[in-house]
Amino acid sequence: MKLRLTPRETSFYDLFAEQADNLIAGAALLTELLGASGPAAADERAKIAERMRAAEHTADDSTHKIYNLLNSSFITPFDREDIYALASTLDDVMDEMEAAMRRHRPDVLGDVIAVHADGSYTDTVYFESEEAARAGETTEMPAEVGALFNDLMAAITVDEYLDLKDPSLS
Repeated sequence: MKLRLTPRETSFYDLFAEQADNLIAGAALLTELLGASGPAAADERAKIAERMRAAEHTADDSTHKIYNLLNSSFITPFDREDIYALASTLDDVMDEMEAAMRRHRPDVLGDVIAVHADGSYTDTVYFESEEAARAGETTEMPAEVGALFNDLMAAITVDEYLDLKDPSLS
């Protein structure tokens, strides 16, 4: 009969596996959102965003389970601070995925950039509707995005903006 001097506790590992599964689900939802395109996809993106919020709450629950187990365990499989840091970092990753989904402008269907022989280019952005595009134009950019946008605009020459109504993509 073998005598074990250290207890064999797998609960932490099981909860970290649960957190990893949550991250995989979140990444799949973010990929699904970014792949949803076309005018009929607005409802689909709203449903995906709702599923992402639910996945983020599930991930938070997993993190709290780890914290509770950590606070109630005398012996842990590895350093307490490392367990806390790993759980916290995995939770932060999920939070960032959910935040990225919120920042995504769902009204943009895509864009096409054509570079001309003289080095100039044409950038065409397609929106779900004119109303959605106008609403997006009035939304203030986050400070860091605004700074990058201003730097970009200072580096290029914009000859003109064309506002096309009902362009054909065929």
